[in-house]
Amino acid sequence: MKCQVDRGRRMILPKEVCKILDIRQGDYLTVKLKGTAILLEKEETRCVFCGNEKDLQKKYGEIICSSCLEKLIKAGFESDKK
Repeated sequence: MKCQVDRGRRMILPKEVCKILDIRQGDYLTVKLKGTAILLEKEETRCVFCGNEKDLQKKYGEIICSSCLEKLIKAGFESDKK
């Protein structure tokens, strides 16, 4: 896929990419350089289960809200340190 950079050094991400990665207006992307390649990584700011944007913590390698975490613990998942 190609994107063109405009006069303000902006580019529009293809709709398909945004849909696949659930990138919405206001989301943050981390920009990294690897040689001459530009890598964009989506920063997760919503619960992986319910989409909640409040009371988030990183558990089990995912971003989870406190409500979903409680449900996981009640279902028998053990809480880890980070």
